[in-house]
Amino acid sequence: KKIKKETNLVVIAGGLIEDPVMANGVLEALEADLIFFGRLSLRDPYFPLRFASRMRYDLEWPEPYIRGKKVSY
Repeated sequence: KKIKKETNLVVIAGGLIEDPVMANGVLEALEADLIFFGRLSLRDPYFPLRFASRMRYDLEWPEPYIRGKKVSY
């Protein structure tokens, strides 16, 4: 937060941010410009689908993956 206030640099947050509500809060509070999900993306490649579902956002699925949409994340 301090770096963002005192510099004109792009600030990227990450690490322990594993919840879409928390990530959204960080961005809305202007505490960071971007969020990275390194370990989370390695551990759970479907996290974007879970995040979208939790935030009630319907993602457009690529045609080859439509059959897999039956699974609830």
